Amino acid sequence: MIKKLQLKNKLFDLDKLLTIGFFLMYLTTSIYFLHTRDFKTDPVSEKIALTDAKDIINDNHRWGIGLTTKYKHYPNGPAYALIPFMALGINSEITLRLIPILFSSFSFSFFYFWIIKRFIKLNQKLLLSFVLVLLFFQPGIIYWTKALHEHAYALALLPLALMSIEGSKSWFWLFSISFINGWVGYDFIPSFTVALFSIALFRISLLKKNNYWFLILKKTISKILPAIGGVLLSILLHFIQNALFYSSPTKAFKDLAGSFFVRMGAQGLGEKYNPQYYSHINSAFNKKTLILKDNFLMSRFNILIRFFKFNPDLVINTSSFIILNIILIYILWKIYRKLKAQNCQQKKFLISVVLAGLSGITWHLLMPWHAHFHFFFVYRHIFIIQFAWLALIEVYQRAKK
Repeated sequence: MIKKLQLKNKLFDLDKLLTIGFFLMYLTTSIYFLHTRDFKTDPVSEKIALTDAKDIINDNHRWGIGLTTKYKHYPNGPAYALIPFMALGINSEITLRLIPILFSSFSFSFFYFWIIKRFIKLNQKLLLSFVLVLLFFQPGIIYWTKALHEHAYALALLPLALMSIEGSKSWFWLFSISFINGWVGYDFIPSFTVALFSIALFRISLLKKNNYWFLILKKTISKILPAIGGVLLSILLHFIQNALFYSSPTKAFKDLAGSFFVRMGAQGLGEKYNPQYYSHINSAFNKKTLILKDNFLMSRFNILIRFFKFNPDLVINTSSFIILNIILIYILWKIYRKLKAQNCQQKKFLISVVLAGLSGITWHLLMPWHAHFHFFFVYRHIFIIQFAWLALIEVYQRAKK
């Protein structure tokens, strides 16, 4: 018994050492790329965040929305993250980029530790460490860690949300993280929801150990309700903020609804509710009928094409991405085989794996117009799939113990 405890403590110490090593490696590499990589994230979104923050600091705002901000329907979270530092006179973009870099480094390191601590054998820990390094050092993640807008914060919030499925206070953390996510931006919210549902479904299935779909679905939905509630509250508060800004709830609704319909591809409704935004989008891209001319399905499933096209250092990084997914699919297949041999919720596990796979293209299905014009960054949603698959592996390992 004493020897087992000593071995467990040694493994825990190894987990902590590996995590510290990962944190330092990720942080230093992110800072290195910050100085050496000529790779821009999304300059338009970053300009909006910086402009909004400057307006608020200079008291050139109404109800926390800058008067010169281009899009009022954008949530203001990224600007609010910058304000405390810019108010202290820190205006260098390179210095400000350390905020999302540090946040991402801590979030990813917690997720790294959360995964590897579930494995006892050294070879398993090293394999999962290798998988996690392959994931986090993908260009679509590490090059965007420095982003001053949604693109860094949203992906860094995802592992925190997935980890919050477990624990006695999961409702509080799911609500809080989702509330913050709703203030950061909207692009990742549908994918977050599907990913969380897939993890909760498998977890509840293992806990309930029955095949009553109604009860399992009911419990799964109730498990992620705090996350949905957090997002809805943030959207409601932003709507109230816009209503106060415009001094008109109707105008605020039209601004938000119009941008929603334009992104969705419902151009008639978009033009009706927000003609200014509709006109701006069409004049900026001059591709009004692009979605209509493209094949309906291909315009929504072109995420994979976009991923390979906009993946820097194509051969090396695409190869590592393929290796990453081969390893993950192999591990998931082994788990399925074990569950099937035990006749223990293997169908629900398979459904969870498929749902997790769909989570990466949810935004492209719901908002094809936005995804089509923002292909240079929405391809990053594909990484939500690997996060969710890793979380499913963690749930299985936890259940084994």
